[in-house]
Amino acid sequence: MDLLLLLIAALASGSLTFGAVLGLVWIPPQRLLATILAFASGAFITALATDLFVESVETAGIVLPGASLLAGAIVYVVAILFVERIGRGSDGMSLFLGSLFDGVPESVVLGITFIGGTETLPLFVAIVVNNVPEGIGGASEMQSAGSSRSSILVLWTATGVVLFVSVVAGNVFLQGVSSVTLAVVRSFAGGAILATLADATMPDAFEEGGPAVAVATAVGFLMTFALTTI
Repeated sequence: MDLLLLLIAALASGSLTFGAVLGLVWIPPQRLLATILAFASGAFITALATDLFVESVETAGIVLPGASLLAGAIVYVVAILFVERIGRGSDGMSLFLGSLFDGVPESVVLGITFIGGTETLPLFVAIVVNNVPEGIGGASEMQSAGSSRSSILVLWTATGVVLFVSVVAGNVFLQGVSSVTLAVVRSFAGGAILATLADATMPDAFEEGGPAVAVATAVGFLMTFALTTI
């Protein structure tokens, strides 16, 4: 197995656990977290625009990737409604499931990008930058709600392990499939990511940081787009 894949998987998934550990001992200013989330949003837009959907359309046309994109968004919405229903009275489980529904599609498609040596820096950067404030916010919220530090660490470490496995599984189990199948999977993940940005990441950033976070989003897009030109 590619050592670079394992390293990228560890960094991407470990950033969530790192954020959770950080959130137990230090809560950064909300405006700083909002700026980081906005930057990550711009990076995700770059990944979606340059790698996930555009490349899929170039490979398989517009119909299949387009339908898959919409399916990814719909599945995400249904999943979040499910999380909200069962998460009432259980902040830890709600946060855990929400992170899985956000992170698994991203992680699987990150693994896919290593098939054929087409790994994408914008997607990796977006995942890492997004995971840290997500872990900080999740862990600090659970601690405020009365959860013990040990239970918080177990929960968010387990989440990181699941995401690590998702990266590796996306690479291992989709080796050898057709380019059209990969295009469909990429588009599905792209739809889920787009829905996440619209439903959670960008609204949260705006709520905590105000209109100025729009600049951070633009910077995130520009800097990660520049990586595609290297």
